[in-house]
Amino acid sequence: MKTIIALLLFVLFTAQTTLSQAQKSLQILFSESIAAYEAEDHTEFLRLTRHANQLRPYHPTITYNLAAAYSLTGKLDSSALWLNEVIKMNSSVDYKADKDFENLLSESSRTESFDTLKSTLKQVVEKSTIYQSVGSPAHIESIAFDEGSDKLFLGSVNDRKILFGDSKTGFKEWVSSVEVPNMYSVMGLEYDESSRSLWACTAALSEMEGYNKSLKGRSTVFQFDIETREIITQAQIQEGNTFGDLFLLANGEVLISDAVKNIIYSLKSGTSEFTIWADLSDEAFNLQGLTINKSKGFLIVSDYLSGLYKMDLKSKELLSINMPDQFSKKGFDGIYLSDNHLLVSQNGTKPMRVIDFVFDQGFGEIISWNVIDQNAKYLNEPTQGFVNDGVFYFISNSQWGNYEDGHFNRKKVKPTMIRKYILEN
Repeated sequence: MKTIIALLLFVLFTAQTTLSQAQKSLQILFSESIAAYEAEDHTEFLRLTRHANQLRPYHPTITYNLAAAYSLTGKLDSSALWLNEVIKMNSSVDYKADKDFENLLSESSRTESFDTLKSTLKQVVEKSTIYQSVGSPAHIESIAFDEGSDKLFLGSVNDRKILFGDSKTGFKEWVSSVEVPNMYSVMGLEYDESSRSLWACTAALSEMEGYNKSLKGRSTVFQFDIETREIITQAQIQEGNTFGDLFLLANGEVLISDAVKNIIYSLKSGTSEFTIWADLSDEAFNLQGLTINKSKGFLIVSDYLSGLYKMDLKSKELLSINMPDQFSKKGFDGIYLSDNHLLVSQNGTKPMRVIDFVFDQGFGEIISWNVIDQNAKYLNEPTQGFVNDGVFYFISNSQWGNYEDGHFNRKKVKPTMIRKYILEN
């Protein structure tokens, strides 16, 4: 099997954080599945790989192995289904050179179907236009818009700071960990016009300056007064948490997603204690963006590993949103609602892309979509954004690829681009 990644690489992937029992079980299953494959026990290889896929859905290696296992055992419809998922995650994968797929690819109709999908995913789409360029050599991850000044707040991962300004006047440091020591990597920003304040969620990541192991698992949320920059609200948690994004509610309260604990917390202005708003630890794998349509009574949250979900605000019931055939469920990051449009960045796939999904009036299903950017030269790790007056603004190239041995290489930094896209009615 040419594309099976060595077990060592798999271990390194899961060893980035302290191993949970599920991760340990996953490593054991993966190791045993490879042993079964090498022993040519294809039935056992399939059984173990299916189990691994249940524990960790849409892992590129496991999904590829699952497609191969189905092919080797003659279950060609299932093999085709999972190979489609592999291609949607990585359109450059070379499955045709793998003898494990000889059974599947012997049928020309299936080969043509895969080729059509790959062709669609390799199309270059460039519909957004440049809005502003950020010259600061920082890893910009988050963004918020100050309607009063018509300027931007930008959150930095490596520098542990918030910048403020625009392309004309320049982006200058607004607040940093020098003044606020427990400000970590700035992962999410929300501007509150009613109180003239800025909310920020931060997480202690190994990529940030001043990181040490004693900080691991810490996250903080701040609310700053826009005029004085004084802290209105400050809360910290250190129970193995990694806050990823936040959303401002109409009552001035914020919801915060935790990518490790898979819990959505709430925090009220002027308080220092988090409340568990929704515990999704039994259902989610890696929570990211979140957004709410209060009039319809639901929240949408992205899980980086398993897709988009819709949650009823009263019952907290979580339902998976079905994806159109050409899109993987993997790799969704920032998400934003505007009427019946859901604007999303998808940076965990090849190609990366920015998409406008259009829902029916009841938000039961996606009825159409518009790929905004795909395979564009300027698109490299699109992350977060905001919607204002029918225009979607987003960070098109965050700097995750500029870390070498855990250190940010400022010499390789290209200007961070904020791009815009006018929504269609």
